[in-house]
Amino acid sequence: MKMDQLSDNHEETFKKLLAEDVDRHFPAFARAYETPLRCYIAGMGAHSSDVDDIAHEALIRIRFWLKDSYPQKIRTSHLETYLYRIAENCVRVKQREYRMRGDWSQFQDFLITEVDIFDELIDSEL
Repeated sequence: MKMDQLSDNHEETFKKLLAEDVDRHFPAFARAYETPLRCYIAGMGAHSSDVDDIAHEALIRIRFWLKDSYPQKIRTSHLETYLYRIAENCVRVKQREYRMRGDWSQFQDFLITEVDIFDELIDSEL
C-alpha cells in the first residue's frame, strides 16, 4: 500500500476516533500507517536495518503528541503530514549520526540524490 492510498476519509475517521480515545484507537492508526510509513522511510534512503526503528520512533512520537493534544487540536490536524514529517526528521538524525561516526558502510545508502528520488517517484506513478 502506498502512502497516498490512505484516503482523506480514512484520515478524517482516525482523527475523530483518536480525538475520542487515543489509547483505544492508536493501535489501528499505527497498523494502517505502518507499511506506507516504512516505504516512505526506505524511499528517503534510510539503511534497511534502520527502517523499522525509524518507523517505530515516528509512531511513538506521534502517539506522545496525540496524548498531549486536546481533542479539537487532533480533529483539525493533518496527522499523516505530521507523521511523515516526524519520520523525515528521524531519518535526518540517523544520517547525521552516521556522518558523525564516520560509518561510511551505513552512510552509503543515504547517498541518493534528489534526482534519483524524483526518478523513483515518477517511475512508481507509471
